[in-house]
Amino acid sequence: GTVEHADQLKVNGKNVTIKEDSFSTDVVLEEGENPIVIYANNEEYSKELKYEVMRAYPPIDLNISYDSHIEVPSYTLKGTVQPGATVILNKDGTKNGEVTADANGIFSFKLDTKAEGTYNYVVDANKEGYTEEHLNISINRTIPNIPLTVTNDSQIQAPSYTIKGKTEPGATVTIMKDGKKLDQATAGKDGTFSFNVNTKEKGEYKYTIKATKENFKEQTKEVAFTRTLSAKEEAQAKRANAKTISFDKLNKNPDRYKGEYVKYRGEIVQIMESDGMTAIRLSITPTSYGWSVSDIIYVAYLGYTDFVDEDVVTIYGEVNGSFTYTSQAGWDITLPLVIADSIE
Repeated sequence: GTVEHADQLKVNGKNVTIKEDSFSTDVVLEEGENPIVIYANNEEYSKELKYEVMRAYPPIDLNISYDSHIEVPSYTLKGTVQPGATVILNKDGTKNGEVTADANGIFSFKLDTKAEGTYNYVVDANKEGYTEEHLNISINRTIPNIPLTVTNDSQIQAPSYTIKGKTEPGATVTIMKDGKKLDQATAGKDGTFSFNVNTKEKGEYKYTIKATKENFKEQTKEVAFTRTLSAKEEAQAKRANAKTISFDKLNKNPDRYKGEYVKYRGEIVQIMESDGMTAIRLSITPTSYGWSVSDIIYVAYLGYTDFVDEDVVTIYGEVNGSFTYTSQAGWDITLPLVIADSIE
């Protein structure tokens, strides 16, 4: 300011030099109202001026970027503020961390978010000469389901089968049947896994595949497929279950056993071939002297064989009632009839 005829000048009690009727001085201002008193005097006069200066700090520039929804067990909260500012992280009213912003004003906090739920934080930033700032942060943490896919055929014909799938790399995968654990494996680096199961018997097979890993919710998949027999297996199974009905019972009422799959071993009494068909009169009851001349069945077979009279063979086939033919002597002879599908 300026002053005339003054011998002394004070600003807030501090002596200030007057030069060519002018003066200048610095005044330290606090936040809020600051009184300034200027007093000038000489030997005859004095004068006092009073001012009020309002000092307001600029707000600190606090910015935070974050995801409101996460699926990870730890999370880095990042932000910017004035370089050198003190940043404090509070959780549930308790100080959880404190950092100083770097030369670029960047700061970060690593959050522990292992548990599922909502995490609420308050971030405070302060620096001398700035108004303190507070930001509320809310992050929802959910635990994701572990990925799990299983591939299988709905129908198979093999005595063993490999169930394949894919999940999170390193996950523990368990195969269960009827609630009981059968086997366990660890998924490979690419997340793949496989289980080999025994499927010797025909029928429906049901399994449960379960995948687990830390920081994931377990996932299960149901696997079901049907095991059918191949033509060869069907034949083998059919043979394994073939019956041998005594000649007396079969001869008494062949129609009663019509459709029954049977097996007989006996001696060829007579074999005849014609028009792609083979007919055999087969003695099926062994005796002390060889084979019975009376316990004979009639066997019809589509195709030819290399067998001849008096060969001992085993036949498989279905009972088809009875067959009547006329003998060379002119007699009608009726025998139990078996339509064979195999002669060995």
